[in-house]
Amino acid sequence: MEFPPEEGPVIELSEELKLNVFDCPIRRCLAVLGMRGSGKSYTCGVVAEELARIGQPFVVIDLMGEYYTLRERFPVLIIGLKPTHYTDLAGLGPEHAEPLASFIVESGVSLVLDLSRGTMAEKLEFLADFLEAFYRAEEEARRPYVLIVDEAHRIAPEKGLPRLEEVSRALKKAYYWLYETAATGRHIGVGLVIAVRRPAEVSKSILAQAEVKIVHKLVDPTDLKRLFEEGLPRELADKVRVLEPGEAVVLGLGEPKFVKIKTRICSHGGGTPLVKPAEAPDLIE
Repeated sequence: MEFPPEEGPVIELSEELKLNVFDCPIRRCLAVLGMRGSGKSYTCGVVAEELARIGQPFVVIDLMGEYYTLRERFPVLIIGLKPTHYTDLAGLGPEHAEPLASFIVESGVSLVLDLSRGTMAEKLEFLADFLEAFYRAEEEARRPYVLIVDEAHRIAPEKGLPRLEEVSRALKKAYYWLYETAATGRHIGVGLVIAVRRPAEVSKSILAQAEVKIVHKLVDPTDLKRLFEEGLPRELADKVRVLEPGEAVVLGLGEPKFVKIKTRICSHGGGTPLVKPAEAPDLIE
């Protein structure tokens, strides 16, 4: 599925960083990298706000319960495994994955899929089925969508840890469909944004699919070595080590550029109270 880049809507992450959505993240995947506290999840929040502002539908895979604050300004649908004070619907099981994905794609609604509660097995079992169903629904509909996956290293790790059998089975399936989305999603109109704490922790195969990278502060030599392989000039390593929260170097858009991500218009973080929340989408309509 081809989208003329010159016709695509534009999102603004900073004064220096504006992205044509049809180019990035739909045609070219985007990776947001950075250690804890560097601003990577904040940057993903800005991406989601900008997509909502221009009316571009998206799905956020929220493993930490941080993105419900988008409701302060935007009519996103929030659905979770377990009920919270902010979910519109909860109690999801694997049997709900296909109907939910079909509804989202057919209606063009933006979704925060809250997987912050429940066991890891429950989270991965639902997510694996949802990613497959979402991909298959998009194969039919070809509606431009952006999938935002925070903490992607927990779904697509480079090196596995000992896991229960049911967790390993679900993780393998979730990994497969995340990779499929990264590698071929552009052909059906699905863009991908992944956020990763440490480049060394996420699958090389998936990180390599992200042609554009927003790199926040990183200090571990192993992570910097991985980024050297992904295009970070070695002479910039010392600057990456001392970046302030919200500062980043952008790779994949010509020469590397330093940017300061703009301020969010919604609160950031799962513990912040909602202020003047927007209404949820009308599911009946």
